[in-house]
Amino acid sequence: MLTRLYVDNYKSLVDFEFRPPELCVLIGENGSGKTSIGSVLHALTRLVVEGHAAEDAFPSRTLCRWSKNDTQRIEVDFRGAMGDFRYAVELRHDLTLGAVIVASEWLRHLGETVFRSQDGVVSLFGDLIAAPEDPDAKAKTTFPFDRRRSFLSTADVGSLHTRPSLFRGTLQYLRVLKPDPSRMLGRSERDSRRLERDASNLASWFRWVSQNLPERLNHYFENLRAVLPGFRTLRAEDAGTDVKEVRAVFAAPGGESSFSLDALSEGQRQLLMLYLLLETVGPWTTLFLDEPDNFISIREVQPWLAELERVLQERGAQAIIVSHGTEAMNYLGSRHAFVVTRPNGGPTCIAPHDGSDGSTPSEVVLYGSGTEAMASK
Repeated sequence: MLTRLYVDNYKSLVDFEFRPPELCVLIGENGSGKTSIGSVLHALTRLVVEGHAAEDAFPSRTLCRWSKNDTQRIEVDFRGAMGDFRYAVELRHDLTLGAVIVASEWLRHLGETVFRSQDGVVSLFGDLIAAPEDPDAKAKTTFPFDRRRSFLSTADVGSLHTRPSLFRGTLQYLRVLKPDPSRMLGRSERDSRRLERDASNLASWFRWVSQNLPERLNHYFENLRAVLPGFRTLRAEDAGTDVKEVRAVFAAPGGESSFSLDALSEGQRQLLMLYLLLETVGPWTTLFLDEPDNFISIREVQPWLAELERVLQERGAQAIIVSHGTEAMNYLGSRHAFVVTRPNGGPTCIAPHDGSDGSTPSEVVLYGSGTEAMASK
């Protein structure tokens, strides 16, 4: 569960800090930096969990346009089943060569330094207590490492140094999604345990869920029957060698009809994905969902938001929602809303909206904040 994010020199995020609660909605105008918050988290998972090179996860085009600084810094605090972690990474960009290196990287667990990497040298501390700024801290072992990648992504985790693996596992519970139902196709050649950021592999992901979490499907189908008129079930059918086609079955005159995902509306595909997502949420999961209410009607949004809130409370999980939809902004904003702005086109700022001025989150987006919102009504 994400408890703190600090970002410097990533797109419009400059000296930016955000401490999200268990459930919140981010509101603001287009271009204010809401999506960039999700993008930097996604880039971090690519670097640390998926093992991408630094220049692939954080290409130089992600540097702040008006800054002359060639270094990006990202810090995250996560709370998981094994306690609190704090991780920091600095990435240095060579704009002439287009190269990006990991200049420094460190991980702390329960206040103890686990490892520190500086200028291509990794120091492992094991169970020793050592603050990252303490130059006299003595490591158990040191060795050179490829500065083009995160040490965490390739660490040989042994019996003395399992905490890097624990943090990687914690970071795997971070799921950053900006779904695009137009890319959710019906045919699949393989199972996929991880849903892509745009949810384009919904068919492959459904295959994995149906085989590995079959006990979740009954509840999933019940939720869908309540919001999709005539819906009966979803199933993967053989469509060639090693190919499955995921088809939705609906009631029809005289029986039933099945349709490939491709034949469904974008709103129907979005709902299939959103409700399945809730069935896969586990303890400590953090969902960052960028405009999940796109393509679906107001009548369909509210039941999903209510189910989302129930799942988060029941399983001890977290959700950060980016939305321009009135229903989502006001429903979630009655709990926690954060207004994201870029005053005068400068760095992104974030501030809580508590409604003390009498404005709703949707009115803030429509009219502005504070007295401006009330005067414009």
